[in-house]
Amino acid sequence: MMADREAELTCKLVDTFHLSALERAELPGGRVRGSVLVRAIAEGLANVGWFPKDWRPDQPFDGLLIEARVHAYIVHARTEIGAAQYSEVRSEPEKSLEDAIRTVIATNFGDDIDGVPVDWST
Repeated sequence: MMADREAELTCKLVDTFHLSALERAELPGGRVRGSVLVRAIAEGLANVGWFPKDWRPDQPFDGLLIEARVHAYIVHARTEIGAAQYSEVRSEPEKSLEDAIRTVIATNFGDDIDGVPVDWST
């Protein structure tokens, strides 16, 4: 039962980038496990094709996003270069989904998502 709740909370974190204090306390050690995070993002990519789900290369964004294609994952990068001005999108294929996810999480969020630490060792 705990694994189901952990997966549910991780999916919510991936979807909204936010958990309440009570929800954070339900995670093992107050952390999101990397393996569960990868599964949650992979599920979202299978359903929507993008992570973050509401970002697209033709829209303004600052950071990285993953596009799921038939046999590849493409990481798109864009940076804010001025007030509401963004660089051209740079797109590169990634060798594996886990590598793409690790890169996007590290670049967009750092070591945690909304203050919830990511434990990549589990």
